[in-house]
Amino acid sequence: MQQEHHRHGTQRTLVVLDGDLGGLVNLTRVVLARDSSQAAGQVPSVVYGLVSPAISDECERAASAQMDRLGVQPALSIDDSKRLALAELLKGESIDRSRELVMLHARWIAEDMDCDRVLWYEHAGSSAPDQQPVASVSHHHAVLLNTRLLISQLGLVQVPQEQAVRASVSAVRAISRRQPATIDCPLMDLDDSILASLALDLDCPVDLVWWAMSSSDKGTAARVRWSEAGLIMSYN
Repeated sequence: MQQEHHRHGTQRTLVVLDGDLGGLVNLTRVVLARDSSQAAGQVPSVVYGLVSPAISDECERAASAQMDRLGVQPALSIDDSKRLALAELLKGESIDRSRELVMLHARWIAEDMDCDRVLWYEHAGSSAPDQQPVASVSHHHAVLLNTRLLISQLGLVQVPQEQAVRASVSAVRAISRRQPATIDCPLMDLDDSILASLALDLDCPVDLVWWAMSSSDKGTAARVRWSEAGLIMSYN
C-alpha cells in the first residue's frame, strides 16, 4: 500500500543546509512553493531541513536559525554521539570524499523521513570549507555530478565498515519505495552573482547566513566576496 503522501501526489523534500547562501536559497524556494500551494487550496508539499555534519558550529547555528525563520521542521537525525563521530570522520577526508559521505548521510535521513528528493546546496562559485575558491568550476561540476549519480541513482560509494549495515538497510528501503529518493543540485550552474540576485529576488532572509555577523577573518572575506557579487547588506 502506498504512503498517504504518494497517493495524493504530495512531494516531500529534504533540504541540506550549510549555513550559507546556497542552502538558504534552496530552502526559501521550496517554502515559497509550499505556501503558494497551500494558499491555492492544494495539498502543500512537505519540507524538512537537515544541517550538514561537515560544517562549523558557526555555520550550524546559522542553518538552524534559517529553519526557524522559515518555519521548517528539522529532519530526524542520528543521535549526537554518532553525529559527532561522523563530523570527526569528515575532518580527515578530502573535500570530494566528505561530499560523498554527507550526501550518503542525507540520503539515509531522506529515506527515514520518506522524502522524495534531497536538495544539495553547492553552486558554481561554492568554496571549500577553508573559503578558498574552487580551483576549477568544470572539475567541480564533474565531481558533483558523479557523486550525485553514484549516491542518488546507484548508491555506490564506499563507507566506513561500521556504516555498512546501515547502508544495506537503506538499499532495502529504497527498493520498497515507488521511487528512490533522488539528490538534486539545482544551483550547480549558478555563479556568485546569479545566486546573489536570486536570493534578493526571493527575498531570502540573508541576514541569517553564517558570515553576516561573523567577526572572523573568514567572515569578513565572505562579506567582501558577496558584496562584490551584488549582495549588499547592512551589518548592524
